[in-house]
Amino acid sequence: MPEGIRSLGCERTRALRIRAHPELLSNLPLLRPDETLYSWCAHAHAWNGGGDPRATSVKLFGTSYAALCHDFPSKLIHLSSHYRQAGFDVRRLALHHTLLGYFLALQPAGMADEILRRVIGGSMPSIKMRLGITASRVGGHHPLKACSECVNRDADAVGFAYWHVEHQYPSTMACARHARPLFIAWDPVTPVHRRGWLLPEGGLPWERIEIPVRDDRQLDQLIRLAEFSDRWAASEPAKFDPQRLAACYQRGLRDRGLATAGGSLRIKNLIGEIRQRYRGIEDITGFEALNSITPDWAGLIGSVARRSPRHAHPLKHLLMIALVYDTWEDFERSYRAENTSPVGHSEFVLEAQNLASDLAALVRGTELSISAAARRLGISTTTATQIARRTGLTFTPRRKLIKGRRMQQGKRPLVSSTAVAPEVM
Repeated sequence: MPEGIRSLGCERTRALRIRAHPELLSNLPLLRPDETLYSWCAHAHAWNGGGDPRATSVKLFGTSYAALCHDFPSKLIHLSSHYRQAGFDVRRLALHHTLLGYFLALQPAGMADEILRRVIGGSMPSIKMRLGITASRVGGHHPLKACSECVNRDADAVGFAYWHVEHQYPSTMACARHARPLFIAWDPVTPVHRRGWLLPEGGLPWERIEIPVRDDRQLDQLIRLAEFSDRWAASEPAKFDPQRLAACYQRGLRDRGLATAGGSLRIKNLIGEIRQRYRGIEDITGFEALNSITPDWAGLIGSVARRSPRHAHPLKHLLMIALVYDTWEDFERSYRAENTSPVGHSEFVLEAQNLASDLAALVRGTELSISAAARRLGISTTTATQIARRTGLTFTPRRKLIKGRRMQQGKRPLVSSTAVAPEVM
């Protein structure tokens, strides 16, 4: 019996027997409500005698590596059509047994529908790029995580430990059920280069990394962030609109004194609040984005709170939500109540005036360069330069470095010149 499976054949671990067919697996374990599809594939492999993991993947999904990918699904229609007795709901598999639901909650409806259609009917190699993960600075490795108490409880209750989907969200670092930090099962190998599965117990080897918690207050914050992450991921695709979210955050920040009545962020206070709230976890795998909250802060939070918000990773939104709202219900009420009508011209003017005022204060008051001030405000240097010139703000333009072919072109006339300055008598 493969290691990691303590009990087979009993009532608590009953399997679905499939009609014998050389191209199908004979036994399928029941997929538990909170189990990842990846974890289920590992146990399906074990329950059918092991062997070549790629062969198991082909029998489940019709392709060699779909069963070995731990974060996003593919070829789900193959699984449901070849194992009709199991009654798989492909939409539910995609949204609630992988990380896809966590990311689709923030996507536009058309994009979310397209991604769902493609992972159900086939594959989408560029899915992380399409979801904005690649450009987010948060990282897209998504290491597997687990709770020690959940591992022991599952082994006793069902005969084996499995990966819980609610522990895998990039913003989740604690188990809300047991009020304790998770551990990371770190393995730098990409799924397509593995020859098997990582499991909480058994499976391929991995390095255990404990998630450090400084004190009870920080643990409480991580637990709340985990609870919010679970609620976020349970939302329907395209549930959240970035524009409405930004207005919602502005309201919450004003209530906490972290934004002015006109909508300008009190950046120094906001940075301090974020550092205090999430101190000590910024070096943990998956939370490296917190390291960008520095005096030259480029807008980890500001990018989601501006009137014209940038596309952002769900982690950044959840950090903001957990910062300004005490409960998920408070956030949802605020989001529902937010006015969805277009922003009026006067409000755009007020926002521009606030931005110009903030830029002037940074350049004159702190003697920052125009580019450093732009980074702190979360805008481009070009935008900051245009505002400065339009409002008469004096600044020192940065020196332009000429190199490469342009430098050679500039040198050529100087080198070849034979002109001699006239002698002064």
